Amino acid sequence: MQRVFGKLTMLGVRQARRPGLYGDGGGLFLQVNRNGSKSWIYRYKVAGKHRLMGLGPLHSVALAEAREAARVCRQMRLAGVDPIDKRRAERVQRRLAAARSLSFAECAAAYIRAHEAGWRDEKSARQ
Repeated sequence: MQRVFGKLTMLGVRQARRPGLYGDGGGLFLQVNRNGSKSWIYRYKVAGKHRLMGLGPLHSVALAEAREAARVCRQMRLAGVDPIDKRRAERVQRRLAAARSLSFAECAAAYIRAHEAGWRDEKSARQ
């Protein structure tokens, strides 16, 4: 049986109102929530467990962009990489790089700004 990709159209995406998942093929789904918000989901299975990876809300990610993101995720799955784990690792690396880029003086200044409101003034402490 041949897999069908690209089942959704932009008109169908705009008109989707009932809550649920609307499949486009290849693991890409349009998720419509009860409140009417819409977002893109990539669904796949790892070790027998279904995983859902958010690709972004409809107002920010177009159908073509969601299809491309799902294609990239499928390629990762073929290479044996879990897309969610890879995205988490990339976020951790970005945070680590940002933390390493601060100098001691910048860290000290940020600490002082964050905590000085709780420190008492020497004059008021003596009285």
